[in-house]
Amino acid sequence: MKKSPVKAYKNPARDTRIATKEDVIAIVAFGCFAILLLVVLAVYTRFANLYTGIGVLAAYLLLLTLWAARRMKVDPIMLDNSMLGLLTSPLGELIGKLHSPALICDEYGNLCWYNAELAPWLEGKGAALGSSISSLFNVDEEQHRLTVNDRVYSYDAVGTECEGRRYVLIVLKDVTDLVGLEEKYDKERVVVAFVSLDNIEEVIQNVHENLRDAVADVDEKLRHWVDKVGGIIKSYDNDKYILFFDSADLDE
Repeated sequence: MKKSPVKAYKNPARDTRIATKEDVIAIVAFGCFAILLLVVLAVYTRFANLYTGIGVLAAYLLLLTLWAARRMKVDPIMLDNSMLGLLTSPLGELIGKLHSPALICDEYGNLCWYNAELAPWLEGKGAALGSSISSLFNVDEEQHRLTVNDRVYSYDAVGTECEGRRYVLIVLKDVTDLVGLEEKYDKERVVVAFVSLDNIEEVIQNVHENLRDAVADVDEKLRHWVDKVGGIIKSYDNDKYILFFDSADLDE
């Protein structure tokens, strides 16, 4: 049996204005409590029954108003007809089979829907539908990557349109290990450098002894640096060197 993405995943944008069974039970419980309170006040207090009834009724109406106000709070973006149409389309059936994190945003980059793979992280952040995805994720648009819970994901985006509204489906792929290997490769990649001291033989023959010492000092410092970074240095033709070291040491 095919799993519908509408039923398979929790919809954080359900319309809370529709009364549920729990709502009806709560309203009846409020009513019973109000009647009981009215009886108690009428029997055990000196207040006139009329005033007691008015007070209890006012309290009951206030509770109902507060409850209704809470129930009327809905997310700015709900699964409207166009979104439902998208999720029940062939593309929606494909979304329902995905085991990778996926989300749908509108053409302005606002979050419209996400699947169960992303739900724990987004709900843990208190993310609401309608939020800009750039505010929820650290997005690298150049590399087509974003970060979720210290994990790096590449993403593919597919544009679609349903009932006159444009949406973008974004599917994530965990590339954390690959990124780690890339960084390790970049740091450990061998660099080959050629160093040449121009006219060194002519300098040694014609300059003052102090300058000769300076040239020797350059040679010593060069060898010391290569030894410090664990590289290899080879000299040839008296005034030329070839160096091998990791690219991570270029900034040293």
